[in-house]
Amino acid sequence: MKTRLLPIFLLFTILLAVIPLQVFAEERAASPAIEVFSGAPPRNYPIRIYVYQQTFQNEQTDQPFPCEWTNKIMAALHEALHDLRGSILRFVDEHPEYRELALIHFTNASSPSDADITFKIVDMIAADPSFAGVTYFSGKPIEVAIVCRLGGGGENITHNMILHELLHALGLGHAKQKLTGDGSWEVMWPKLTNRAKIYPSTLDLYALYLIHFGSASGDVITLPSDLKYEMVTPYAAEIRGLKQENQKLKDQLSTSAMILEKTRQERDALRNKLAEVNASLQDLSEQYQAVRSILDSYIHAYNTLQEKYENLRGNCSTLLNVCRQCATELNKTYHDYTNLTIRYNQLVDAYRRIYEDHQKLQAEYDDLAGHFNFLAVTYFAVVAILGGGALWVSVAYGRLRDKYHELLEKLEEGEKR
Repeated sequence: MKTRLLPIFLLFTILLAVIPLQVFAEERAASPAIEVFSGAPPRNYPIRIYVYQQTFQNEQTDQPFPCEWTNKIMAALHEALHDLRGSILRFVDEHPEYRELALIHFTNASSPSDADITFKIVDMIAADPSFAGVTYFSGKPIEVAIVCRLGGGGENITHNMILHELLHALGLGHAKQKLTGDGSWEVMWPKLTNRAKIYPSTLDLYALYLIHFGSASGDVITLPSDLKYEMVTPYAAEIRGLKQENQKLKDQLSTSAMILEKTRQERDALRNKLAEVNASLQDLSEQYQAVRSILDSYIHAYNTLQEKYENLRGNCSTLLNVCRQCATELNKTYHDYTNLTIRYNQLVDAYRRIYEDHQKLQAEYDDLAGHFNFLAVTYFAVVAILGGGALWVSVAYGRLRDKYHELLEKLEEGEKR
């Protein structure tokens, strides 16, 4: 499903991109034209304008309404009048054949009855609450009303809407195209949605010339081919823009100088760091040589270990074969061990029986030993008695024998005598 939606989405995007380009091309290809109101614009110069200081509920009542954006809208009105005058003077300067257009300028009127145009701020437009401004040609003076909420939408939007309504009051209707030949917005386009500041175009000023000083006939005025369709920016506004651009360039230059100084400081710091890095690099080079020597010795040791590994591998193979043989013999030995274990258990049983018999014999022996000890003691007592008697007899016998020999010797001596 997603793979199907992707081509549809891309086709829809391309159509959205192409359609506005086609409309823009059609708008620029058509001859620039603008409507003209049927009502008679003021033709006494300077044109007198009266600005109500009071704000109202709507353009058809005198009921007051407090507008918080009054000062902002009043400032936008004076700026719009000044910019309209500046655009007229630049147009006349660049196209002297329309110099009479320079007569159009404004002055303040002391009262609504003395004014050619009145300007008021209202809470809403009674004719259509969706309107941001309206111009009435019902009589003299021409009435211009601007809604209060417009002041909260931004200075440029307020300026553009007031300039749009002032040009209505001077006799211009709505333009047939949204953009000028140079791509700028047309201030007399019915729906002003651009947030940038807009000034009258060559079409607007040419149409004003025909309305006030020429022979405007019909309901539509077309720009002649010798006039380039473009927005006429006042010299003062262009100078302000150039000053702002110049100030912006100065700020950028100042910023660039600061950045340059910072860059120089960073460059010096980098140079110092580079010197440190070079010193570190030298140390690293020496360390690298030392590491290289150690690495060579490690490589040599590795090769030696590799040879030893190969020898060890051969020994391991031999050991593995021996282990296999040992395992075979171990299995055989285990079988023999199992048989020996069985035999051992049998011998243990026999030993237990013999031990039991031994215990019995030991008991009998202990009994016999007791009897024997008694007999031995008795025997030794008898022997001691007999020995003592025999010893006494022997001693007595020795004495008697000595006496006997003495007597015998005496007897022999006596016989001799």
